[in-house]
Amino acid sequence: MQWPPPEEQPNFPSAREINAIARPDAAHSVAIVGATLVDGRGGPPVRDAVVVVRGDRVVAAGARAATDVPAGAEVVPGAGLSVLPGLIDAHFHLDGDDGLPALFLQRGVTSLRAPGQWVEAYDAARKLGPVPRLFLAGPLLDGPARARPESAMRVRGAAAPALAFVERRAGNEGATEAQALGFENRMKLAGAARPARRAGVRVVVGSHGTAPRAERGWAYQREMELLVESGLSPMEVLVAGTLENARLLGIDDRLGSIQPGKLADLVLIEGDPLADIRAMRRVKQVMLNGRWVDAPGGD
Repeated sequence: MQWPPPEEQPNFPSAREINAIARPDAAHSVAIVGATLVDGRGGPPVRDAVVVVRGDRVVAAGARAATDVPAGAEVVPGAGLSVLPGLIDAHFHLDGDDGLPALFLQRGVTSLRAPGQWVEAYDAARKLGPVPRLFLAGPLLDGPARARPESAMRVRGAAAPALAFVERRAGNEGATEAQALGFENRMKLAGAARPARRAGVRVVVGSHGTAPRAERGWAYQREMELLVESGLSPMEVLVAGTLENARLLGIDDRLGSIQPGKLADLVLIEGDPLADIRAMRRVKQVMLNGRWVDAPGGD
C-alpha cells in the first residue's frame, strides 16, 4: 500500500535554474556504446547498452542489439563503465567556497539545490567555469533564535535530512560522546527510510556541500555511502539521488533519468556502483546539457 495514495500525493511546482546552460550543436550526436545503463528509474540495469544523445537531448537508450548508433556520431566506448543520470544534490551550501560548485560538477553532480542562500552569493561561482544547474531557493528559514541571522528569515519552525555533515563516530578525533550518539541515531533513522520508501515515502540525497569525514568535493559521494551503510540498497540510493531529487524539484519531466526526450545530463562511472556504491567516486566523464565537462582532476 502506498501512502499517501497517488491521487493525494503532492504535485511539486517546477523549479527553474537561475543560470544559462551552454548548448551544443543541435546536429551533433554522441553514442555511448557498451556501458551498463542505470537509468535512474530503479529497474534492472541494462548491460552492454547504447545511449544516444543529439544536441542537448537523449534520443535513444537501451540494449545494443535494439539501439542504432547514428552514422557520424561521436562514439564513446563504454566497456567497463556505467552510465547514469547526472546526480542532483537536494541540499547544498556554498559557504563562501566559490570553486565548490564547479568541483561538484566534475564529480558528477549536474544540478544542485541551495535551500538557504542569497542568489547573489553565487555570482562569483558562476564565473569560475562550468557549474551545475543552480536551483536557488533564497535565504534560509530559521527559528526564533536564528543560527545565521545575516542569511536567514525567521519562521516558527525549521528542519533539515543530512548524514555526512554530522558524521562523528566514537573514536574520531575531537568527537564528543553526544555527537557520536547523535550520529548513531541519525543512521538508525536513515535505515528506517527503506521500509518507509516501500510505503510510498520519498527519499532524496543532499550533501550539505561539505562534510567532516569527506575531502573537499566528495561530500555527496560520502552521503551516498552512508545511506547504503544505514541499510538502503545502492539502487535505492541512486534513484534517490537522481529521479527522486528531480521529482522533489518538479523537474522530472526533463531531468533525473535517462530517457528519450530528456536533457542529456549524464555521468560515466568506472565500475559498477550497484555492486559497490564507492564506485561513484570513479568518475570518468560528465555531460551537462549534451556537452562534455572538463575531465575530473585532483584539487
